[in-house]
Amino acid sequence: MRRLVFLVMAGAFLLSLSMPSPAVADGKATRFTASGVVAVAGVPRPSEIEGHGRRLEILTEGELVAGYLAQSTWGTLLGGVFSTLHKSEVAYLPNGKFRGELEGGFSVGLPGGILSGKMKGEVTGTFMWTDTNGNRAVDASEAASLFIQTIHDVGTWKATGGTGVFAGTKSEGTWTVDLTWGVFDFDGPGPMPPMPTLTGPISLKGVHQERSRDDD
Repeated sequence: MRRLVFLVMAGAFLLSLSMPSPAVADGKATRFTASGVVAVAGVPRPSEIEGHGRRLEILTEGELVAGYLAQSTWGTLLGGVFSTLHKSEVAYLPNGKFRGELEGGFSVGLPGGILSGKMKGEVTGTFMWTDTNGNRAVDASEAASLFIQTIHDVGTWKATGGTGVFAGTKSEGTWTVDLTWGVFDFDGPGPMPPMPTLTGPISLKGVHQERSRDDD
């Protein structure tokens, strides 16, 4: 069931970015925290690669991360399907570590509405080059693939649109993600089987301002 909700929300997310919010009156600003589990759901082929040997810089566009929010002091977010679609520019270093920047859009989808906006941040982690047999290679010149071991992301986000229960809502804050290899499961019935991928906890902190309509 949650996979179906995610697919619906992913399509609505692109639409909601261009939808203006209705006229509203400011309400009380409230701090909140939220947490959940996310996983890398899609990584396209790099759109640009620079360098060679023991150091490479790779630009990738259309990276998809998806999951759900299991806890939130902002009750409206609780149980929401969280996703980001972003691009990244990352430098892979000789010491087996990488660092770079990412930016893109995010959405939190519920049956009652969608919160969407922009996000950006810094990404760090560890990796290794592997040969055709999956063994460690010395550097990119001898490697058949790049194996990401861990990912740590930190950044900021700001909502730019909302529908349904999120219409007229202002919110912004910070986020942190830590990913390692594991099995990702939406923890619910449906056709989506557990999937081996980079997965781990997400934490959100911020302020939200749910506003009442002028005509209320």
